[in-house]
Amino acid sequence: MNTEMRTGVVLAIVACSAGLATGALASAPPVGPLPAGPVRTLNLSVGDAVTVTLPKPAVAGGVWRVARAFNARVVRQETESTTKGGGVRATYRAVGAGTARVVFAVTRGETSRALAARTFKFVVAKGGAVATRCPRDLLPLPANAIGPAAAAALAADKPGNRPQVTSASLASRDRARGPEVKVRCGTTVWQRTVVVYITDRALLPSESLAQRVLFVGRTASGYRIWQRAH
Repeated sequence: MNTEMRTGVVLAIVACSAGLATGALASAPPVGPLPAGPVRTLNLSVGDAVTVTLPKPAVAGGVWRVARAFNARVVRQETESTTKGGGVRATYRAVGAGTARVVFAVTRGETSRALAARTFKFVVAKGGAVATRCPRDLLPLPANAIGPAAAAALAADKPGNRPQVTSASLASRDRARGPEVKVRCGTTVWQRTVVVYITDRALLPSESLAQRVLFVGRTASGYRIWQRAH
């Protein structure tokens, strides 16, 4: 497991359990043929982190598993946790340029039959591409920046998605995504950015599609989104 994740790693919660099963299970058979499922492409640069979400398995005893080996020279899993809805949220970091496909499948427990599948295709560019996306026109944030930043993020979403701001905070205080801003674009941009989290309720129950993470800053023409992080 130096460069590739071993097939059979369990990443999701068994539908009838409250705990998260992780790690390679020696007794688990490899996942067999996969049914058709959605494929989502994520464009990243080296150093970027992105969080993907898998919904609660629809079958009793269902568990999400990494169904195929993937190139860990391109992306590396950093964290995983359960969602309130009974699914799984996993964070991956881009560690090298290239393409990696992380394929998940639902099985009943540790059996080999795949009942559902979902694929995330990570396309990672070299780290030098990051700097070109960093804004140069952000102004210092006033004391009441969070409200206007959240409003700008909502206004940029489609009304039909029924967007709802679930949280917003200064990047300098946001432990989840704030450090990403600082690493990518430096201290000045970090101090002038608001991280806004939005849920597009019309896209639920697919949390991976419904969740939005936006970096918003203040410019001479008003508040604007300078990066859609998820």
